[in-house]
Amino acid sequence: MLISCYNSDEIVEDTQQSASLDMFNKSYIENATLEEKLDYKRFHLKNIANWLSNNYDLVRLQVKILKKGNDLDETFFVEDIFIDVMGRNKEITTDLEGMEFSLRAFENLEKESWYPTIAFHNYEKYNSRTPYDSLMPLFAIDDYDINNQQQIMVGYQEDANGDLEEIDEVLSEALAGEEDIIILEMLPCAPGGGNQEGFPCGGGATNPPIDNPRSIKDMTVKYHKEGWPGRSEVNLIGFKLFELPFENGFCGVNILGSSNCIDSPNGKMISQYKRSWISNQTQRREDYLVDAFENDPNFQVFYSYVIFEQDSWPAPKRTEDFNYPSGHIRSVKYRSWQDFYDKRTLSDSPNNHGIPWMSGFSVDINAIEYDFYTY
Repeated sequence: MLISCYNSDEIVEDTQQSASLDMFNKSYIENATLEEKLDYKRFHLKNIANWLSNNYDLVRLQVKILKKGNDLDETFFVEDIFIDVMGRNKEITTDLEGMEFSLRAFENLEKESWYPTIAFHNYEKYNSRTPYDSLMPLFAIDDYDINNQQQIMVGYQEDANGDLEEIDEVLSEALAGEEDIIILEMLPCAPGGGNQEGFPCGGGATNPPIDNPRSIKDMTVKYHKEGWPGRSEVNLIGFKLFELPFENGFCGVNILGSSNCIDSPNGKMISQYKRSWISNQTQRREDYLVDAFENDPNFQVFYSYVIFEQDSWPAPKRTEDFNYPSGHIRSVKYRSWQDFYDKRTLSDSPNNHGIPWMSGFSVDINAIEYDFYTY
């Protein structure tokens, strides 16, 4: 729970009044244009970055504390940091109500919830150096270039007047080492590790049986689908069918490794892939459990899924169709700026209508390589 209630009448912003009204109106922004949605996202993420920058020394201390028990690899929920910093330092009064709204600006938005996070990739190096070109941190904020139809990361840093502004340079490895940048983006998981449906942020199970044939064993991601210095959130969304479908429709029975394929286009995270893993095509042991439930041997069971790079709102919901030997189609949606890594339909038993058996199945294509455990 955040510290105080928000009253939109009490907010006074430096931006144009018409824009300010829209920035605090979720009902409006849900039906706005893509450019307006992106402006809404930029406005609130920049507001969060401003607060983090203004209280940077305290935030850095809190990050050290959170890091001890964090399991998202140097990724921290801003709300956790905000609550702790404010609890320890009640004299901070910098636009608290605006900050609290910004932290909640992406909750219950178009029937989804997103939570701002910051990431210190290569944190230990970062913490021992002077950031970028001044004493102020450099923020890389997730964004999208409509003209070039390309997902990007935009750099922001305090100027001489203490105001956060966009830097002139394009973020790249030539500009600054990855350890110099604080990445500000969003995940569909609430602080505490659960998303809006109460499922864990990661997919499968915490310790899946290593010999489960419905588990992805190893995976190699070969293609970057995030602007530098962002990492790729590699997710899976899918469903299973008992027998071939006899009608067209959307999705099917939920599977453990995909959460709710009807209401949640984000599926479950397989892993947040570091850029070095992708650049070096490093094979990772995932042990990602797709489905834990035993299937009735009297049924022919089919699994259909999409592996994709998840992007946060307002990235589009893409629809993928699966064609079955019965002549019918089932569809699934996923949220991403880009096309998927892989799409498959597999069977839970051999010699099943010519559909490959999941047990021991391997994929090796230009974008990704992975395999399932074998019975």
